[in-house]
Amino acid sequence: LIGLMVAERDCSVVFIVSIFIANFPEAFSAASIARKPPGPGEPDLRTSVLGVLAMWTGLFLWTGLLCMVTVMIIPPGTDLGYAGACAEGLAGGAMMAMVAACMLPEAYHQNGDIIGVIAVCGFLTSVMLKAAEAYYDYEESKASEEAAAMLMRLSGALA
Repeated sequence: LIGLMVAERDCSVVFIVSIFIANFPEAFSAASIARKPPGPGEPDLRTSVLGVLAMWTGLFLWTGLLCMVTVMIIPPGTDLGYAGACAEGLAGGAMMAMVAACMLPEAYHQNGDIIGVIAVCGFLTSVMLKAAEAYYDYEESKASEEAAAMLMRLSGALA
């Protein structure tokens, strides 16, 4: 998805911040689960700190490589239209399915009802960031139009 957005020249700072906000707690919780000591009668399957760092570094490098290949295949500035929208929808749906199927039940089991409220707050944060981006883009385009109109009036007055 990141590679497609870069190829379409539609990857914004808000999107990168959203990814960081969404993935940091996920990485933190996954690392803590990998380092969790075994319970009574359970085998010790803990992963070393170096192993956890290696897994996340590998994922980071793999994601970057896939983005690079995507941008090499799709020329920058290409409007993908429905194909891009389908890819974004598929990626978003896959992420929501993973969260709903894997992470929320485990979180609910460990922490109770508050997890639902926290999940909703996370989605609302994402929506607010997107709305702020749209507002900023609108204000920026409105200011550009006003500046162009002022220049046109100024050039007409000078002529």
